[in-house]
Amino acid sequence: MGGVKQFGNSRVFQKDLTNLEIGIMNVKSTILFVMIVFVSSFVFAQAPDTLVVEPGLGTLNDAVANPENQGKVFKLRSGPASVYVLTDQINNLGWHLQVVGEESDDIPPLIFRDTQSNKVPLFVAEGDITLRNLFIVYVNPAGEKIRKEVVKVTVDSVNVVVDKVICTGGRGWFVSLENSNMVNLSVTNCIVSDGYKPDSWYREGVFVWLQGDLTGNYYIANNTVFNMDNRTLMNRRGNPPTPIDNLVVEHNTFYLITKEVFERMYYKSIEVKNNLFIDCWAAGVAQPGNYKGVDYAGDFIEPFDPDFPGNEAGAFFEVDTLPPEWGIDESERDIKFHHNLRHDTQKMIDWREEVNALYVPFLSASGENMFEAYDNFIWESNITDVPIEFTQPLPESLYDKVIAWADAVRMAAPPVMREWDPDSDEDSFTNPWPLPIDFSYDYEKVFAERGYHIAGDDGYPLGDLNWFPELKKDWEAGKSGPLTPITTAVEKQDGAVVDEFKLQQNYPNPFNPTTTIDYSMNVTNDVTLSVYNMLGQKIKTLVNRRVTAGNHSVTWNGTDQHGNNVGSGIYYARIATSNETKTIKMVLIR
Repeated sequence: MGGVKQFGNSRVFQKDLTNLEIGIMNVKSTILFVMIVFVSSFVFAQAPDTLVVEPGLGTLNDAVANPENQGKVFKLRSGPASVYVLTDQINNLGWHLQVVGEESDDIPPLIFRDTQSNKVPLFVAEGDITLRNLFIVYVNPAGEKIRKEVVKVTVDSVNVVVDKVICTGGRGWFVSLENSNMVNLSVTNCIVSDGYKPDSWYREGVFVWLQGDLTGNYYIANNTVFNMDNRTLMNRRGNPPTPIDNLVVEHNTFYLITKEVFERMYYKSIEVKNNLFIDCWAAGVAQPGNYKGVDYAGDFIEPFDPDFPGNEAGAFFEVDTLPPEWGIDESERDIKFHHNLRHDTQKMIDWREEVNALYVPFLSASGENMFEAYDNFIWESNITDVPIEFTQPLPESLYDKVIAWADAVRMAAPPVMREWDPDSDEDSFTNPWPLPIDFSYDYEKVFAERGYHIAGDDGYPLGDLNWFPELKKDWEAGKSGPLTPITTAVEKQDGAVVDEFKLQQNYPNPFNPTTTIDYSMNVTNDVTLSVYNMLGQKIKTLVNRRVTAGNHSVTWNGTDQHGNNVGSGIYYARIATSNETKTIKMVLIR
């Protein structure tokens, strides 16, 4: 169904570095770091607007620092001998920095650090910046995971493009906007892995950090992020605080994320769609008490905000009202979370049970209230009950490392490294290039088993489309996808003229797993059609909008508002207009 994504691993590239004298260290983090002891610094011009930078120690630093090269495209060689070692952070002040690797089926250019400091960013953007087709290994010669940004944006009103960049090994932030306002940010087609702090979880292993007057445009699409710690997408308030605006997160694969994906963000406008979340918030929330023989105070989960007393911390996706002093009416907000799949593997479910760690719900109670109360808050077609079988998933041994790491953190034990290591005999990986994982999956098999595709609102498979290269080409061309989108309530209407308001008995009844509910409107009216259990608790809202006169039907697939399957039993469908209500009884048999 898919193809291996064109990403590689750094741990084996050193074997073929025939053009450079190198030393190799096998550090505790299981990443082999290349120490360049002697390289040439030859850089030659290929074209007026392009400068080909040869591999070596400081060659890229020197090329960028030369004022005569400002505005040129710095092109890096691809291939196993193309190792670039940075001697310091790279800055651009007021001009467009473009660093791109050669387009090739070979290994992208490798970028390492030659500094003992683990607190220095790689690229500090003080102007527009474009990074494309690079492989960054983010450790220093001492084997320490670097605790700073790969790309740090420090100024306002700039364009930031990060595309086809691989990054592994860091414990800091892949892309960070630090109090930067009116930024246009695009992070696409990247793979980021192994971001965590060895001895704790504390705002490290961050994919994208957004902070400042977040009124720019932020686009995050077709990325794969795996084996990360927490706060994968992080929003910290600026001064004065403002909510994030114009953020789109689509067609990404988030896989084995120990804690949060969305870190208590403040949203004015956000759309999260067509993503896969596999084993995200995998560690759950541990409670105070005995943790494997150790007295544990429990995971500290900071509240959403002390000024918002109704917020519960620790939900997968959190949203609530904004402070009145921000001057934003709730009707002005645009919050959409749809066509996403969240799934937890049995291994992580069993481990959470063993250590008495709580499962983190998709929405907090305050978030549920917001999606119920406002038409401009849309939560639909999100499912949790479909296991995804990747063509080549992460190995069991990595899961064991992550569990050992989380146990060590909670028990204050010595640090445990949790690197994904394709060279390890334990993991039995071979053929390190292309990268020996494949997160494609057989969506037709899912269709045969369940009767629906795991597809987004655009008709393409959920998750990073780079794992489906032929479909990705069609998606980029703007073509409609070949699959039927996920739907948890399919609504139809025929436009016929009717003379009374009716709610028909559902059919089939009893049913498993789907049933159809027909209703008729003699006049256009505001309609709510919801499903309730025998206790009168609302299970799901199927229709909540203004409905035109005519015959209508809606299909319910036996799930609640979070996409979870409900149990066998008696349920009630209740339809209400501005002046009438009607109810029917339905029987679900699993």
